[in-house]
Amino acid sequence: MSRKVKFPLKMANEAQVRTLEELRENFDLASVLGYYDNGRLIEWLADRYYEEEAGKINVLDKSSSDFKKSLCEILGVPYSEDEAGSLDLADISAKNERRERLKQFTADDKILAAVDSVAFSQEELADLLDDDVKIIYLCGERFKIPGSKEGVTYIGVNNPIITPPEGFVEKSIVLKNVEFDPNDFIKLAKAAPDPVQWWRRAAEAGFAEAQFNLGKCYENGEGIEKNHEEAVKWYRKAADQGIVKARTQAHLLYLTMRREYIAKYQMCISSSKRGSVGLKSDGTVIAVGIINKTQDWRDIVAISAGNDHTVGLKSDGTVVVRD
Repeated sequence: MSRKVKFPLKMANEAQVRTLEELRENFDLASVLGYYDNGRLIEWLADRYYEEEAGKINVLDKSSSDFKKSLCEILGVPYSEDEAGSLDLADISAKNERRERLKQFTADDKILAAVDSVAFSQEELADLLDDDVKIIYLCGERFKIPGSKEGVTYIGVNNPIITPPEGFVEKSIVLKNVEFDPNDFIKLAKAAPDPVQWWRRAAEAGFAEAQFNLGKCYENGEGIEKNHEEAVKWYRKAADQGIVKARTQAHLLYLTMRREYIAKYQMCISSSKRGSVGLKSDGTVIAVGIINKTQDWRDIVAISAGNDHTVGLKSDGTVVVRD
């Protein structure tokens, strides 16, 4: 038959007590009242066969004026009127309830110990800010972060969605373990020192302004490796949503890409009845083959005319012809 695992009681000084002697050596009334409220004190005593102490505590009237003094006497520890006067069992009970609620989302002892700095709602967040708390844990669905309280660190417990204030970086507002509404991605991009990740998230969410700005990042190599093909792709997406300057930028960049390609790879093209050839700048010949008729003349980088047809060479090496 397996033995029951006996849990220790953790005191304010981090001591894990397993005997009455250890409890007396490391005693603090606030912790013991908390264990009394959630029933773990009596269970702890009973598991260790401190039956007399468990029985006496079990019949105490917590509403009695001398309840705390009686509890200390039963446990054999000195009673301090000053310490007892600063502790309210109802407050401790409410704190225990909050801690149990918090345990549904985390087992992190650091967060559980900071239960007084946890906001479960926007109203509780406001109360903590009024108390000038500088590290606040957020445990809820959504929170709106004010810009008027600077130098505050917000840490998500359950990855809540937050609405950040304008210029939160300059206000030393730190956001950790949180998610953002897609509508705030552009605001985050404008505030962040390295905005590419936010332009990308907003662009992928379909925001035209972000698609244009992500295109600029790719075109100029701002915060990301320069890639003109990707830049044109995002410019075209923005243009499809009505951003006129994106259409212009895509066209200009495409012309630049074509000039660069011709300068780097292609010197000339020639055609015959059987096929066409292109000569690269490094001396190699490409696009040799039978001519296939097509009407798609986009992306042409070189052109040549024969007796009865015109041949074009695309940047990917494809040959097109028109009679």
